[in-house]
Amino acid sequence: MGILLTLLLITYIALEQNNVLIVESFDDSLQQARYTHIWYVESEGQIYLEAGNPQNPWVKDLKNKHTLAIQGANLDGWYAFSIGSSDDSHLQIRTLMRKKYGWRDWWITLLFDTSQSQLVTLSFTDQIL
Repeated sequence: MGILLTLLLITYIALEQNNVLIVESFDDSLQQARYTHIWYVESEGQIYLEAGNPQNPWVKDLKNKHTLAIQGANLDGWYAFSIGSSDDSHLQIRTLMRKKYGWRDWWITLLFDTSQSQLVTLSFTDQIL
């Protein structure tokens, strides 16, 4: 039991320790908002998120609406996003995440399949109030 609790604690620290955005998306079919904690990377004047699995509810919402609300990193508000479709989208986001989150990224990739992850890009000029 102690080992299980230790593994859960390590996972919680890895996911939630710091550098996490709270993202709000909207599900039209349920007519309600979803709130998800997501890692992010700032690089070359852009904010990038990782769409780790195309079946994640917030990713489906994003594909339908192309907007997310962000809380954190001094970016509170609704923004337009796009999901990368280039061949290097996966490699780019995985490299950025590993560089920023280090051991935390390594731990999470042991537990979750990130083989389908894609780069999600925000443009600072696309704020939607």
